[in-house]
Formats: sequence, structure tokens, C-alpha cells
Amino acid sequence: MKRFCFLSLLIFTLSCNDIGTSIENKSSVYDSIKIGHLYQGGIIYFIDSFQKIGLIAADKDFKELGWPEALDACQHFRGGQYSDWHLPNIRELNILKKMKDTVGGFVSEGYWSSSYDSAIGYGNDTVYLPYYQYFRSIKDFDHYVWRGTNNEKEFGVRPVRSFSFNN
Repeated sequence: MKRFCFLSLLIFTLSCNDIGTSIENKSSVYDSIKIGHLYQGGIIYFIDSFQKIGLIAADKDFKELGWPEALDACQHFRGGQYSDWHLPNIRELNILKKMKDTVGGFVSEGYWSSSYDSAIGYGNDTVYLPYYQYFRSIKDFDHYVWRGTNNEKEFGVRPVRSFSFNN
């Protein structure tokens, strides 16, 4: 039994690349579902064929916006006639940064995520501290995620959406 489990784990590990995208070749359904392909209004940048889900990014940036405006702009985006676009959370944004050369069109230095911390500010008002991420390489900080202190600062905006598929 131990040998079977180890062998199964080894086969699964060898069939996946470093961001979880299975590289096995399946039926014709998968022909149009490949990283870098245009699909459902954007460009596929992540596929998890085990869970049969993926992520799509819009094919170009919006203008740089403050965080509240970025959330709103993504929510109202209708790329490919789909209405489920959103500002990426920090995990989705980190994957998008890793795939930036495949997706292309990134012109801003940093990009907003929908993830945030909150704190109590002056007068007991809630202050939102949104996360953003630099997309240009900074020595020793290539994948560092920064916490914003001012949600009105303007950063790049790239809407994303998820999709699911069957065999």
C-alpha cells in the first residue's frame, strides 16, 4: 500500500509544473484551454486540471486608479460579455505576475489587489490598507507584496475572472 501511494504521488508530481498546471494532454476540450490562449473574454494565465478550474486576465490594463475606483472598474468590466470580472486577490495577482510575459501588456510598475487589512483610524473610522504588488523586478523583492497605506494612491488595474471546465 505504501509503495502504491508513493508511486501515485510521484506520478502526480511529475505531471505538474511549478504553478500547478497539469501538462497532461486530454481530449479536444483542452485544445482551446491552454495558458496564453484567448478564452472567454481574456487570456488564460492559470489552469488547475485536477480541480478543472482556471483564471483569465483581461488582455490589457485599465488606466492607473485609486483602490476604490479599481474595485468598481473591475466589477463593471464586461470583457467577452462576461459580468464576473473582479480585481484579483493577492494570490491571483501573484500568479499573474509570474505569468506576466505570457499574458503581456503590463505597463504599470505596480498593481492593486482586492486583498486588504483594516485598522481603526482617527475618530474610530475603519481604515482600509489594500495590498498591491510591484511587477517590475526589484533586487531581493521580486515577489514581494506591499501593503498600501493610502488607498487613493494610483496603481495599475488588470481585471481577472475564474472559469471551470469538464472533460
